[in-house]
Amino acid sequence: MATGAAVGSPDPALVRKWQGQAATAWRHASLVIVRSDNGVVEWVSPSVSHVLGYAADELVGVSLLELTHPGDHDLVMASRMSLARTGAAGHRGRLRHRDGSWRWLDVQAVLAREDDGHRREAAGLSETEFSRPPGTTSSIKPQR
Repeated sequence: MATGAAVGSPDPALVRKWQGQAATAWRHASLVIVRSDNGVVEWVSPSVSHVLGYAADELVGVSLLELTHPGDHDLVMASRMSLARTGAAGHRGRLRHRDGSWRWLDVQAVLAREDDGHRREAAGLSETEFSRPPGTTSSIKPQR
């Protein structure tokens, strides 16, 4: 799947590679994102509209760092370095919702290497109790 590919299901061969590693991490995920090894979104589950307010096709081709809270950039970069070293990593951070608020998400990522050596990162993101604005699923306001 190339960067900017159409939104849909991820490549079945990639899914098979991730299933064993990611099954536990993604069991309760609110959202699944597949990124190239440079962090650009290649596929995102349709639930992104519920979690972050964007249509899935709006995020294909976008670097997630653009949506990451500036205070979390170092944490995300450290997590990605760990992912590159160990093949799995996790952290809790904030992503910008379409309405401009910040949503806390727990991230569990795994790395899949293609036969040609190309790497893809796949992450399951789960909302925390601090994720949603009042009147949805949490009574705690997101940070602005």
